[in-house]
Amino acid sequence: MTASELRNEIQRFVGLLFQHELAVAHNPVVIEEGARHMRTVTWRPPATTGDVKEAAEFCTVAEYRWLIRNAHYTCLLRDGGLLQMTFSLLRETPVRHRLCYYPCPVVINEEDFELTEDVGELFDYLLEQDAKAFLLPEGTETARLRLRSPIRFEFEPTQESADHPATHLHTHHNDCRWAVFGPLSLGHFVRFVFKNFYPDAWAKNEFLRTWRLEWGGRSIRLEQEEGLYVDSRQRGLAARLKRALR
Repeated sequence: MTASELRNEIQRFVGLLFQHELAVAHNPVVIEEGARHMRTVTWRPPATTGDVKEAAEFCTVAEYRWLIRNAHYTCLLRDGGLLQMTFSLLRETPVRHRLCYYPCPVVINEEDFELTEDVGELFDYLLEQDAKAFLLPEGTETARLRLRSPIRFEFEPTQESADHPATHLHTHHNDCRWAVFGPLSLGHFVRFVFKNFYPDAWAKNEFLRTWRLEWGGRSIRLEQEEGLYVDSRQRGLAARLKRALR
């Protein structure tokens, strides 16, 4: 898949999220030209606010607030969760990706948007109200603050080592690099996020369940398969492998 095709695919996906009222904000999906034929499909925030790596420590309320305030996302879902989707291609061959789902640390309900449609302002208001509620004896019964970790799939073959799988999953801690079978396509990411975290939307919207999967091969090492890792196989591949080993 070329950079232009990837950009069009992400744009079409974001458009469908809006059409089905699952998203409330987005940034333009652009192609950034790099050195030596490198092209990166990513989001473009509304202003120069620094690189996403300049945010606060991973998996903190401060990091989420920095991302939401600086609009560092491909799109923002209706409950405040954000999606970041970046693919880098060298001569149209995928060589890197960042696919992140960052859930909102506070519960945002539909009626909350009557206060403001600005999710950043809404988040700050609800967080402040929640902090006050914890000071009351009955406050924890209606508390909105949640312990939620971002889920970030990265493909970085140039950084590969025994402790740094080429494709890995970050969760709970930045040094957690859970080995993944290989690079993910947009379809893998879409299905994982919405099936696991938005079951109602998953059940109602066929486009989420049927988004095309692209297979880029396996990057995981044999020694990494000795431990727990994330796997997925192309339909029919397991049967073909069994026949080949007979």
